[in-house]
Amino acid sequence: MEQQRLLVIQAYEEGLGVSELAAVHGISRKTVYKWLDRHPEHGLAGLADLSRRPHDSPNQVSAEIEAARQRWKWGLRKLRVKLCQADSRRDWPSVSTIASALERKGLVVNRRWRPHTPVQRPPYAEASEPSVVWFADYKGHFRTADGKRLGVCRE
Repeated sequence: MEQQRLLVIQAYEEGLGVSELAAVHGISRKTVYKWLDRHPEHGLAGLADLSRRPHDSPNQVSAEIEAARQRWKWGLRKLRVKLCQADSRRDWPSVSTIASALERKGLVVNRRWRPHTPVQRPPYAEASEPSVVWFADYKGHFRTADGKRLGVCRE
């Protein structure tokens, strides 16, 4: 802070140029211009380093999204679709942004793990006589033990 104050005094009272001030203080000319531009507007307080944090975040989740999530227990994709339908003029954040923000606030519940049905592999049962091997009503295509593909089976 003392360096900035001294620089401003040298610039206004002694009449040193920007290049000279930069060389004397060992800083860039861009920094000298920045401090000289801030001083008339904000005084000595304007010479302090400012926060680099952005003033607003375009992907920040609003309270409206949080309220919608608490009101409806929809999935995140459907939640975004419904919000877009409700107000199409507004630019809503992506699903992943909504998900990460709601997860940080504890509004996302992970699904319970469910075991998957294993894929059935050969050997299949051989029928030695009628009614020994029963069949099920399977809608779709499947392959038999000899590799043939059978069509839709309905009864």
